[in-house]
Amino acid sequence: SRRLTAYDPATGQQRWWAGGFPEKTVGVPVAADGLLFASGAAMSRPTLLALRPGASGDARPTHIAWELRRGIPETSSLLCTAGRLYLMRDGGLLTCLEASTGRELFRERVGAPGQYIASPIALGDRLVIASAQGVITVIQTADTLTVLARNELGEGVYATPAAAGDHLYVRTVGHLHAFGP
Repeated sequence: SRRLTAYDPATGQQRWWAGGFPEKTVGVPVAADGLLFASGAAMSRPTLLALRPGASGDARPTHIAWELRRGIPETSSLLCTAGRLYLMRDGGLLTCLEASTGRELFRERVGAPGQYIASPIALGDRLVIASAQGVITVIQTADTLTVLARNELGEGVYATPAAAGDHLYVRTVGHLHAFGP
């Protein structure tokens, strides 16, 4: 239907919708900082919406805080942390936005080209980003791009890394890696 739709979990009744999305989307919506961020970039019509809560019916005229039409991830989900929204796009292009306004803080390449299927994760004050080619890039959460580390695992990564306790877990096509103290 090319739209994001919200339903009442108790009744199954439609509460609100927002149109303007591509026919197929992959990344999941993210709720943070009082907004719902939803995106889609499959084939054409890339769209990222920041929606305020409380909509009824068509949310577009009254509840869109801001909208973006470029730099939208093809596959990976958005990440919101420390008041910033991060978008990781194929080709190694990372965009950082001020979550509340959509103002672009930076749009730069992380130095690891290729496809990005796994979603970025926050680990303290750092982002962990995994390329499908098996390169793990660690970035400082900040208003400018600072790459802290880049490690090649030698195998593709298609699953989003996970953190538990002091450990980072990364599933490659052939192994499960655990990094930590």
